[in-house]
Order: sequence, then structure tokens, then C-alpha cells
Amino acid sequence: MNKKVISSAVIILMIAMLIVSIFGITPVSAKQTCRSSTVDKFTATPFVDPPTMTNMKDLEPGSEKYVCEGTIRIARGNLRQCDYNGPLGAGTLFFKTVYSIMHVEIPNSISIGIGYGIYQYTLVLDNGPYGSGTLKGIAKLNWDYNINEFSFETWDTAKLFPVDGNLNIKWVSVEGYTFFFDWWWTTTTIVS
Repeated sequence: MNKKVISSAVIILMIAMLIVSIFGITPVSAKQTCRSSTVDKFTATPFVDPPTMTNMKDLEPGSEKYVCEGTIRIARGNLRQCDYNGPLGAGTLFFKTVYSIMHVEIPNSISIGIGYGIYQYTLVLDNGPYGSGTLKGIAKLNWDYNINEFSFETWDTAKLFPVDGNLNIKWVSVEGYTFFFDWWWTTTTIVS
């Protein structure tokens, strides 16, 4: 039974990662015009620049279960939000766990572990240089942490598209880094 659950989880994550890679991030220069598009690229340096996201809080709990004698944690459905202040302006980022899987060192405990997951990002911009409105997309996160050694790092990549408002944007791709609750989008590429 546990092998079937893990196999299903791995297959679902592989499909989701394939979808993310199809719509993945393309390297671009700092500013260029391509096929009537303007590309702006912004960078932030962790621990030097202010975090892009702050005041993270849980809005809705998700579901989680442990399999393989408590060494694999599978979760989905958790909804969180944080304040966004970055190249796109100011607003709120909502992110929901589509599916995540994590190997834990101590059975049934999340104090030490590594994992990855697929998340739905919704960025609501109140105002900014590209207008106001909502962007949505899918993100892939990887993490590695050991609470006992005060280490919790996460790396994310995402691509977001406008879904409403007056945003002068075709799409946005981001790469990010989180250390505990400080979250920087280290690279933000805006195509307008």
C-alpha cells in the first residue's frame, strides 16, 4: 500500500514538474526588445536587499500524511499569504500547496528534511509601475532544512500570467530564495 501511494505521488510530481519545465524560465538580458516585447530584469541579493515577501501567515490548513514508516511526508491544500514589495509594485502573494513530498530524518517529524513541491501562486498587485491586477501561475519549490541547526532554506521558480486588472504585462518569471521567513525573489523577469 505504501509503495503504491509513493509511486502515485512521484508520478504526479513528475507530471507537474514536466508542465513547469514546458512553461519554464528563459534566460534574458537585463533589458531588450523582442518581437514587440519589452523585457525588464530585476535582481535582489539575499541578506543585502530587503526581502521581497514579508509577514507570512497561514490562511487555511492543508492535509498531510506520513508513509514509509513515517519517513515520507506528503502534503497538499495549505494556503498561505504574505506581503509583496518588489519590482512589480506592492500587493499580496497567496500560495497554495498543490502537492509536496518530503523525506524526513526523524519519523513523523518535520524538524529535519529535504523535499520539493508544486504550488499555485496568486499575486494581487495594488499598484505598481506595470499597473494593478492579479497574476497567477505555478511554482516549483525545493527545500532543505534542519531546525536543530537553525537552517531552513527554500528555492523557488515560477511563471505568472495576468488574469485581471489593467496590468501591462505578458508574463513574469521569478527565481527565489527563502531563509526561514525572509523571502527574496532574486531574479524577476517581466515581459510586457
